[in-house]
Amino acid sequence: MRRLLPLIAIAACLLAFAAEAAERQVYDVPRGAHPHDVAPAPDGHIWYTAQAQGALGILDPATSKLRQVPLGEGSSPHGVIQGPDGAAWITDGGLNAIVRFDPKSEAIKTWPLPQDARDADLNTAAFDRDGIL
Repeated sequence: MRRLLPLIAIAACLLAFAAEAAERQVYDVPRGAHPHDVAPAPDGHIWYTAQAQGALGILDPATSKLRQVPLGEGSSPHGVIQGPDGAAWITDGGLNAIVRFDPKSEAIKTWPLPQDARDADLNTAAFDRDGIL
């Protein structure tokens, strides 16, 4: 009997509100990913943090295909948001850093927090009206 993969409901990013009803999609993600936050990507994909696997998940809802981009040794990403620059901005408690994933180049840049903020316990970030994280 085939083992079922864990499921993640990404309803927050996929609900299409019509006048009478909303639809929810559910997708399989890799076993042990322990997805945490989700955010829409500018190209229609959906980003999620694979907290237990130290990765950014990228789901294509049109094809149900997904992949995970490793964020570095010791990574334990918590939140992901789309920044005003169209990049994925990730708070990573394992790295104790802010991580940026550029969806065009797939470059990853990491900004470690100061040493005296080792136990910051980062959560989901936000940008203000001026585009400041």
